[in-house]
Amino acid sequence: MAETTLNPTPTATAPTPTAEEQKLQGISRSLLIGVGGTGHKILLDVRERLLQKYDSMAKLPIVSFLQIDTDSQGLSGNANFSDAANLDESDKIHVTVHGVEQLRKSLQEYPHLRDWLDPKTLSGDIHQGAGAVRARGRLAFFWNYDKIAGRIQEEASEITKDSSKQAAMQNGLGVSNDVTVYIVGSLLGGTGSGMFLDVAYTVRELMGSQRNLDLVGIFTLPPSGVAVAANNMPNAYAGLLELNHFTDVSTTFHAQYKPDQSGIGNGAGNPNPPFTYCYLVDTSSPKTNLGNIDKLVGMIGNSIFLDLTSEFQRQKKSNRDNFNQYLIQPDDLGCPQNYMSMGLSAIHFPKDKVIRACASRLCRQIVARWTEPLQKVSNIGAFTEGELNRLGLTIDEVQRQIQVLNVESGELIRDTAMGHWNNTNRQYESAYPGHNRVVELLMVKQKEQEAKLVDTDPNPDILAKARPNLGEFLWQMRENLRVLIPAKENALRGFISDCVNDPNRRHGVARAFLDQATERFRAFAENTGKIRDQNKEGLAPIADQRDRQLGEIARFASDPMLSLIMGAKKKEIDEKKDAYLAQARRWDVSMIDIRAQDAAIYFYTAMLPVIDRLKEEMDAYIERMKSLEAYYRSEENAAIESGVSVNGDSLFDRGRRVENENGVVTYEGGDIENRYAAYVGNGSDPSNPAITTASADVLIELGTAGNIYGIRGADLNRIKQVLTHRAEEV
Repeated sequence: MAETTLNPTPTATAPTPTAEEQKLQGISRSLLIGVGGTGHKILLDVRERLLQKYDSMAKLPIVSFLQIDTDSQGLSGNANFSDAANLDESDKIHVTVHGVEQLRKSLQEYPHLRDWLDPKTLSGDIHQGAGAVRARGRLAFFWNYDKIAGRIQEEASEITKDSSKQAAMQNGLGVSNDVTVYIVGSLLGGTGSGMFLDVAYTVRELMGSQRNLDLVGIFTLPPSGVAVAANNMPNAYAGLLELNHFTDVSTTFHAQYKPDQSGIGNGAGNPNPPFTYCYLVDTSSPKTNLGNIDKLVGMIGNSIFLDLTSEFQRQKKSNRDNFNQYLIQPDDLGCPQNYMSMGLSAIHFPKDKVIRACASRLCRQIVARWTEPLQKVSNIGAFTEGELNRLGLTIDEVQRQIQVLNVESGELIRDTAMGHWNNTNRQYESAYPGHNRVVELLMVKQKEQEAKLVDTDPNPDILAKARPNLGEFLWQMRENLRVLIPAKENALRGFISDCVNDPNRRHGVARAFLDQATERFRAFAENTGKIRDQNKEGLAPIADQRDRQLGEIARFASDPMLSLIMGAKKKEIDEKKDAYLAQARRWDVSMIDIRAQDAAIYFYTAMLPVIDRLKEEMDAYIERMKSLEAYYRSEENAAIESGVSVNGDSLFDRGRRVENENGVVTYEGGDIENRYAAYVGNGSDPSNPAITTASADVLIELGTAGNIYGIRGADLNRIKQVLTHRAEEV
């Protein structure tokens, strides 16, 4: 075969992105440093938003967090944020200074401190905050410089190494080539305003060799027109003065953090501004007022989150780069203009809110599908009677099953007893024993029968009686009873499950049936006991009549006068024999009935606790269904009523609030009702395919396919999890 060589079609080579394009692609490798309590809150807000988007911080190895604070309480967990959003201990640096009093006395021995540190500020150890004194905040930075610098280097190395970038890309993230360090905090307190410039220049010193490094400062200011703590306004003013001073291109920042260190820039200092971009924000503007610091924290957190994750980031970075030509120009007073502020506004349709509300409504209607019957049972008494008959739980059927001697043939103990006397009669007629031996024959047959009905066991518990103490018939009844009780319990359980799963019945009919069954079982036991007692009273007269016939037979057998008349003696004996057999049959039937009635009473008495257990299970199931319905109604209303955290307009109509006489709140009309109709259709339609399919899928996932009642033993949180997941998929 000849070979054919195929020349591949040349493909165009994608142009290599320019340096500017590379800078604008994907998420930048970022280190977020919080300084002070406000900085901590901002970091947590950013983390919470990242977790909502990516589920796990492990998916973002190119983003790292570091919190610096003088106050140990400020570093503790914040209950307003999730556990996952709160920082690990390794992400926190508690900067403390102990022995401050000794430092004040020997300050002259620390030339790198004495040039700027006023001894008057050295009035106690620093470990529970800087006391709103900037110098104490800065001293804490100097004193812990090695620890802070080491952690910054570690975090910078972590976010910039190739393996972190590759891991982020494997998680589907685009990663740009630039590195951004955010320093966030407040200029009001002593910690943030005291060390923010030192943190910035330390980052520049440690990461100066990093290409495409942006240093972004975001700091909150005292709200205008609002009273603040006496020390806070001067702190902010002094912090802004220093920021303005070192942002001027004609100035150089100098700092020596250790006695054995030459200082920033090997002693030459750093002439660059502390920040590439610096944002100064407060809670108000000429047109709006956020009202409180938490909303301001949320706005800053959202801005950083958008910087890290959204397409808005590219445009924002591009715009900021365009500002550079203006940032380097001084204003009319000769001051630098390297400052910005921010605001966020959006037109927002709360998709997650709508999905949560619609999913909760779908879950609630799935539960309603499981619990609300399509039809009403008008006569529960007649229904119960029919089902008890079908289940073989009527008194006649229970006594019949107790008397079964042969399962295959269906022969009863009573039938066998009657057969015994029929055989006796045939034996008598086919082989007449003679006048004087008739009584002997009948007594032998009677003792054989009595042996089968004997009970010498004093234990009143039928199922506890021992085999040697019971005759054949009574042992068979005992065994039948032993099997019958669990069999009927299983039958009842199966019926209850079928009833709950029957869309025309559900749990309401099943629960009413159990109430009716309780009453009927008690009545069966009581009435059977009365009949048994009557039978017992009639037993002795029957035995007397039976035994009297034996005496008559013996008298006729020994009567010499009857011997004179041919056939007269046998005729008389035959008549008394027939009378004896009739009474013997009556006695056996009465005795068998009494024993069967004893067993039936035992059976119904044993079934009452079974019914009680089924009621308890049913009540727990009903309560579970009610709790699920209430939970999802609450979840739906909570989703509808919850506010939308957006600085702008939210396109959402919750509808008209309606509260019925039972206090149940619903919302009619509005976006939830409209979107639900679009997603699911008419939820009250019993043939709705979306609900039918979702319901079946939930039961399959819970491992009880086709069996609603099977979820009664499942973990409630697991049920909620599966229901919610399936509903959200719809």
